[in-house]
Amino acid sequence: MFQGTLAELQSKQQTQLTLGVKQLEAATEFLVNTGWRVQRCDDLLNVSTKAPDDAVRINKLLVDRGLDVFHLAVSQRSLEDIFLSLTNGRPS
Repeated sequence: MFQGTLAELQSKQQTQLTLGVKQLEAATEFLVNTGWRVQRCDDLLNVSTKAPDDAVRINKLLVDRGLDVFHLAVSQRSLEDIFLSLTNGRPS
C-alpha cells in the first residue's frame, strides 16, 4: 500500500528513456560502464532512469563522447499501470 501525493508516487517509479544512437555498441558499452541499466531493442536503446531529468545527463554524456544521438524519448508508467502493480493486478 502507498500513502502520499500523486507526485510522490510517480517520483518512486522508474522512468524509461528510449535512445536512438548511430553507434549502438559504443553507446551501450559506455552507458553500462557508467552505471546505467541498458537494454537493446532492435535499433534503439532503452535505459532505466530514476527521473526524467536523467535524459539531459545521458544525452550530454553521449554527445560529449562523440556519439550521434538522433532520437530521445522519455516515458513513465501510467497511473493505471502503477495502480495495477501496487494491487498485484487486482482491481479494488
